[in-house]
Parts: sequence; structure tokens; C-alpha cells
Amino acid sequence: MNTPAPSTAPAAASPVDRLPRLSPAQWAVAAAILVTALAVAPPAVNLIRWMVSREYYEHMPWLMLAAAVLAGFRLRANPTPIDITTSWRVMIWTGLAMMMTAGVYILPSRWMAGPAVLSLLMATIHFVGGTAAMLRMRGPMILFLACLPLPVLLDSWFVVRMQQLATWLASVWLDLFGVLHLATGVDIRTPGNNFVVEDACSGIHSMFAAITVGVGYGVLMRYRWYRILAIVVQMVFWVVVANAIRVFTVVYVQSQYGTDLSTGTPHQMIGLATFALGLLLAISSDHFFRYLHPPKSVADDDDDTPADAPDRLLDRPASARGIAIVLGGLAAVAVIGVLAFSQYSRMSKAPRSMQELAATSAIRFDAVGQDYLPAELAGWRQTGFDVNEKTADSIFGGMKSFIWRYTKGARSVLISLDGPYGDWHDLALCYSGVGWDVESRTAIDIADMPGPYKAAELNLDRPPFDRAQVLFACFDPRGASVDPPPDFGDAFYHLVNRLRWGVGDKQDYGGGVVQIQLLDQTPVELSTTQRNRNRELFEAVVRHAFGDAKGAQ
Repeated sequence: MNTPAPSTAPAAASPVDRLPRLSPAQWAVAAAILVTALAVAPPAVNLIRWMVSREYYEHMPWLMLAAAVLAGFRLRANPTPIDITTSWRVMIWTGLAMMMTAGVYILPSRWMAGPAVLSLLMATIHFVGGTAAMLRMRGPMILFLACLPLPVLLDSWFVVRMQQLATWLASVWLDLFGVLHLATGVDIRTPGNNFVVEDACSGIHSMFAAITVGVGYGVLMRYRWYRILAIVVQMVFWVVVANAIRVFTVVYVQSQYGTDLSTGTPHQMIGLATFALGLLLAISSDHFFRYLHPPKSVADDDDDTPADAPDRLLDRPASARGIAIVLGGLAAVAVIGVLAFSQYSRMSKAPRSMQELAATSAIRFDAVGQDYLPAELAGWRQTGFDVNEKTADSIFGGMKSFIWRYTKGARSVLISLDGPYGDWHDLALCYSGVGWDVESRTAIDIADMPGPYKAAELNLDRPPFDRAQVLFACFDPRGASVDPPPDFGDAFYHLVNRLRWGVGDKQDYGGGVVQIQLLDQTPVELSTTQRNRNRELFEAVVRHAFGDAKGAQ
């Protein structure tokens, strides 16, 4: 019987055998990327949850999904072979990802998780596929970049500026049409009505959506980054114009025809129409510029570097010293993460609802009435009381304001108890949003309190007639002081602290923060004596509300 000869054909390679063999240096970089990904994943998830809770950013997760789907289509249409490399470009992106991940835990800051994830994706793409893979992923990465929320409180600043700009443009057109009105900040007053340009009317919601549409349009058209930036600028310009038309229409129709378009279905329809108008005008502008400057015949995400060009410095293999830097950075991330994680874990992982903040604040919002403050206080007499139920679009934030009017002789001031808030509440930003200029801001001590209590004082000016002094202080659920940021009154340090507060998360006080405010608004400059008497009344109010166990009950 003949025995069959053994086959000499090579055995089929397993999927594991098809993977490239890694050198020790490549394993070190892969480990750095993997550990950084594990470290940044929890705060990145928290960042996404926070964005979903914000009306401005609730569409961002869908943009992330669109970026992932586009990346899959690009890879399927143009497969890129795996080419493991430890170039200087990989080292730089890996180092940035590790440093930003460390910043997440040091500040602590959930926002820093966004750029950390972007840097980590850049490092991974360059590590696995080199520059060729990055060119194919340029569009999806631009979409991921557009998902980042604004840092440094710029979203709040943007809201205010959009409201003011929409008010100003609408006021100009009302002047042209002969409508009698007075515009101050975000307020338009006519003889029979008072219109407040809130967030929705200012176009801030449609603005972020329009920017997203502009970036997506540029990516699908395979524009280069500067053309995409031009599209975004056009979107911003035309959406501002369209929403100013929206404000103008509401005020004009109400003033001339007595028809209220400021609420309900008509207001929503006007908003949709102006949003569509802004998009169409922006795309029309793009077609006009394409006519003036036609794009190249090749796809804009192709690499136009000549084939015989020398290797770029950042694409050359990293030296042993570069690998050592990666290993050192990996060790630093591990140490910082272990030491600082307890600090991050104490931060609020998800924004509390207004009702949750109110239920855990130092006061019972459903029990506050006119008798919460006495009829006589520090020589002032209570002469009025009102309750302001705030909407979600209110620039002053919070859920309720309880407002008392106190009178002494010919002078009259307002005392308000506001909240709840998630942290110390900066009224300078709020008053700026309604047309006031902040001339000065200082931190002051509150006397005769059981412990160090600090407040803030603002001096305001709103041409042509208004001057104001504002005193305010914030209190945590135990009735203890929530102090203003350090160096609150110094312009430079205020900017530094704004950076820290905006990039970093704010302290979790275990519940809602409430605020006491005194407002003295006059047509003339207050004298030193008048200011001191206002401070005396403000301190008396704080002592009455939080000087003993009453505030926490």
C-alpha cells in the first residue's frame, strides 16, 4: 500500500500571524496609547452626558456617530494597510493625549477629556496606518473636532453676545421702519410692550446647529480646512442676520398689528424659517465663492506632496530618547491618576436638575414668603414683595427669585434671594448680558458671621441714564459661604481664574447653591455714605438668613 507523501504546501496563516510583529519600542507606544485610552474613557463619557444635558450641544453625539460612520465608509472605499510606525508625529500626539488626560484629573476637568480623545485618535491613526491613513481620516477627524464644546465659559459669553447682537440689529431695522422703541442690552421696549431677547430668540441654539451643518457640508464637499473655516464664518454671519430678522419681525408685528408672535407655534415656525434662511444664504455664498475661486480638480483630502519629496521630519522614526519620553509620560500619567483620582471622583459626574438642586439647597423654595425677611431691618422698612418664576432661557439662571423692596427715606433698594445654582454664580456676566458695563468688581468680607463669609460688589453703568451698585453672596446647602474666585477684583487674575473655572469642573457642594443680592439702581452716582448704608443692609440680610441655623433648615 502506498503511503501518501506529506504535503509541501505552506499552511494557511492565522489572523494572528497576519498581524505585524512589534518591536519593544512599538509595544511601549501601544501600551501608552492603551493605558491613556483607559484613563480618559470615564471622563469622556461624563463629557458626553453633560453635552446631552445642554440644549446647545444635544446634537453633538449624533455628529460623533456621523463621524464614525464616515470613517467606516472611507476605510471601506480605500483600505489602508496596517503600517505600524513610531514616528515623531506619533510621539507628539501620544504625549499631548497623556498630558491632557493628566489635566482631566489635576484640574479636574471633564472638558479636557475632549481634546485628549482627539489627540489619542490622532496618535492611534498615525501609529497604525501612518500619514496615508490620516489623510483618509481627515474628514471624520474634522467632524470629531466640531464636537468639542466651547471652553473657558465661552458658551455663556457667546450666549450673551448673540443676544446683544440680535437686539442691536433688530433695533437698527426698527429705526428704519419708524417703530418707536428703546433697546438696552437684550431688552427692546415699545410704548405698549417689553420684549426680552432670550437664548432661543438670539439664535444661539440654531447657531451651534448651523456650525455643525457647515462643517458637515465642508467635509462632504472634501474641502480643505481653511475652506471649511470659511463656511463656518459664513454660517455664523447669516444665522446672526436671520435671527435678527426674527426678533425684528416679532417686535414689528406686535407694535403695528397687535399680533403676538413671541410664543407658541407662530414663534417656533418663525424660528424654523429663519434657520433655514440662514443655511440657504450661507450655502449660496459658498457657491458664489466657488464661482470666483473654483476648487482643485483633485479631492481636497488627497496628499499633494510630490512623490520624490524628502521624508518630512515628523514622519521619521523616533529615537530611543523619544521612546523614553513616552515611557516616562506613561509613568507620570499612572502616578497622577492614582493620586488625583480621588479628587476627580468627588466631582459631580452628571448635572443635577433644577428640582434636585432646589431640594438640596439651604432654603425651602416652596416655603419662602414675604415674612422670610423682617418688616424692619438696619433702619430700612420693607415696602414690597414679588416672586419671579424663571424660565430655562433666563440669562440670570436659577429657578426662582424672591424679591423684597426696602425703603429708607427717599431711597429704595431691591433685595433678592435667588437660586438654585450649581456653583458660585457670577452676576457680572448676567448684568453684562442685559446691557450693563461692569466698571469694577471687588470681593468683600461680611462682618459678624460665624466664620469667614465673603461677598462680591459690582459697580455698574448703563448709558445714558443708569448707575447701580450690586452686592451678592452665595451659600451652600449647609448655609456656609461659597466664596468668589481668588483675586476676583483683579482683571488679570480674573482672566486666569476664568480660564481655570471654565476649563475645569466646578466644586460639587452636595446640593444647590443660593444667592442673596442687593441692587441699588439710580440715575446718578451713589455717594460713599449711600454705598456704606447699602452694605450695612446687605450684611444685615445675610446675618438674618444665614447667621444661625435658620438658613439650613
